[in-house]
Amino acid sequence: MVRGHSGLFDSDTIFILVGSEKRRFTAHINVICTASATLKGILSTRAENDRNEPIILGHAIDTVDAFRAFVEYCYFSNYLDGAESQSDGGSKPSTSGSGGLHLLLLHARVYALAERLQCFPLKTLALKKTTNWYHGYNMQPSNSELQSIVDAIRIIYTYTTDLGSGNLPSLASKANDSKENVVTRDRFRLLLAHFAAKFLVDLRKSSSFVQIHHSSPDFNTDMLLFMNGSKKPTPLGSAREKKQEGIANLREKDVLAFSSLFDADIFTVFVGDDANRFNVHSAAVECSDYFRKLMASDMKEGREKTVYLNSEVDSVEAFDMFVQYCYFKDYFCDENRSDKLMHHVKAYLLAEKLGCLGLKDLALQKASLVCDAAYSSEPEELLIIIPAAVAMIYENTYDGDIGLSIEDAVGEQVLGGRDEEKKGGSATTNNVGALPAAKRDRFRPLLSRFASVYLSQLHRQESFVATHHAFPDFASDVMLLANPSGKTIELDEDGQLKLDQSLIL
Repeated sequence: MVRGHSGLFDSDTIFILVGSEKRRFTAHINVICTASATLKGILSTRAENDRNEPIILGHAIDTVDAFRAFVEYCYFSNYLDGAESQSDGGSKPSTSGSGGLHLLLLHARVYALAERLQCFPLKTLALKKTTNWYHGYNMQPSNSELQSIVDAIRIIYTYTTDLGSGNLPSLASKANDSKENVVTRDRFRLLLAHFAAKFLVDLRKSSSFVQIHHSSPDFNTDMLLFMNGSKKPTPLGSAREKKQEGIANLREKDVLAFSSLFDADIFTVFVGDDANRFNVHSAAVECSDYFRKLMASDMKEGREKTVYLNSEVDSVEAFDMFVQYCYFKDYFCDENRSDKLMHHVKAYLLAEKLGCLGLKDLALQKASLVCDAAYSSEPEELLIIIPAAVAMIYENTYDGDIGLSIEDAVGEQVLGGRDEEKKGGSATTNNVGALPAAKRDRFRPLLSRFASVYLSQLHRQESFVATHHAFPDFASDVMLLANPSGKTIELDEDGQLKLDQSLIL
């Protein structure tokens, strides 16, 4: 239906050059200025003699197809999208053939352009068309079509704004109506997150999807709403316990080795901001690459046998565990303390800094036992600790790969290394994405695996959402382990994506 502009065709016209190819559009000034506050602002600031100069729109989202939809909206309060041309009045979206996902990409471009041009009714229309299209979409996208989903995600999360980004949806009262609530999040973003979660198994095989998921914390946080938790891994407790018993039982040669430590010089180590003092035998700390190289060097610390450690991972608690390991090849942890996982995290990080591989392995084994115990009992206590543990590990360890390797994604056993590789075989044939296998930090998969199992509980924790948003590596690891969304899409009375109240904070 033609828009009811007074004197529609009496207005002056202007040329608008769109996109990198500078495709020319001719439109009536009054019409486009009525629809777009941005274009009205451009023309209102021009000098009189420049008023007829073409407007150049060369931004990345100024595409020809999206701008054509804008012009159609200016004149008809609607735009054609291909589906409507095949139906009666556009009431039935077409999802047949290969054209389905190109409609998603078109609506995403129109939505982003409408925000840039400050044409908010068009933005609302693009969202409604997208939601109606998605509600009727029941196909399995091909590999080539999956790229359209990735491109739509990139456009929306790069070129639109959401004041609530980084948080899960919450409810707020509508203006002038305290009895009715609205979700304070961008609905197009949530729709794309739902779509991505629905086809997660296929999408995570795409390196471009993993990259956009990794580079967009807002997107990977939104996906938390719709991903299902993975299955619990098979506990490896019995194997670990046997290894722990072997470590704890001091044999005769261990006693003799322990006695020989006392013939060595003393190293004085000051730890933390308060410079807590530790006196340790130099022979004891030779299990550390850091101390061994220091003693072999001509550095002042090596000559004077005095060291100051005061980085983030140099806590008194962690260094005490290191000293225990140096003498006894084990360290004590009270199993009744609620934060015992953090105890092992601290030991692990200091061991990595000091190059003490034995302590690093031991801390990982002890942390794995904690997770195993939580899998088989009540995990609530550990779920509270997970955000802090994730932040510590992902902040202070390095991983050269984006997302889990194939072995990690199917649940590599942390204890004992990769037995299949030792035998010359492949650890798995399950292709979890076209991602290069890389040497992974082993504590990261332990935490991401645990988090992926309990996503439904964790995504209600503000601290977990904030951590997930702050560490893209962790978000990617969880995404590769989580199960696709099992939730079906529902529409509210306005034709927009309806969210389950259980998902809203």
